[in-house]
Amino acid sequence: GQDQPMASAKKIEFSVSLRDLFHRNILIPRAAITDANLLLERLADDRKNWILSDASDTSPSTFRISTLSVNNGRLRYVDHGVPFELLVKASTFDPAAEEKVKDADAKPSNTRYSTRYEFQGKYHDAAFSGKALTGEVISFQESGVPFPIKGNLIAGATKLDVEGSVADAANITGIDVTRVIRTGILPQINTGMAGRIAGVGQVGAGLVTPPMECFEGAIAGLAQVSPAVGS
Repeated sequence: GQDQPMASAKKIEFSVSLRDLFHRNILIPRAAITDANLLLERLADDRKNWILSDASDTSPSTFRISTLSVNNGRLRYVDHGVPFELLVKASTFDPAAEEKVKDADAKPSNTRYSTRYEFQGKYHDAAFSGKALTGEVISFQESGVPFPIKGNLIAGATKLDVEGSVADAANITGIDVTRVIRTGILPQINTGMAGRIAGVGQVGAGLVTPPMECFEGAIAGLAQVSPAVGS
């Protein structure tokens, strides 16, 4: 493992869900971090340095964070089992949002870009890097707070551009078909085919726009299996 502290920060503010504590779970609805340096590490035997109980415990964590805001921070994640490495640097560039980003009690206003993230890493022997702009907070789970995102990812000959909004990023499972039907805007899917050996080459890539019929059929199927409002 790495011979350095798991976390250091000039200031951390957070709230705790009392309801979840009764079930022996720890849910942080909002965490605000200022001038932080974090190291998260998972060993090859699945031990994690962020588990605060027995160091040999490999059971799922009962610690969860719903939303997070960062004003100047650095996160390094190392997974020795995959292997996978990630380094993320975050900073708030909007002076008007800086005080709210530091305050865990402040209601987030994610209507504009105010925080910049730069990241780089390596998956097996394949390197990647990118940048992203987001709002005041990022939502991970159980919050329903959407945040805007605009950025890019570069991995070898592949480049992926992203722009949109996300809510509860840890639980993304698909495309909101109701929004596609309501707006009439079809999502673009960036596809890529890597070579057989990681990091060596790419077979092909391109953008695909699925037809509206896919989403019309999906919404019809949802209507059949979902109960009517008020029933």
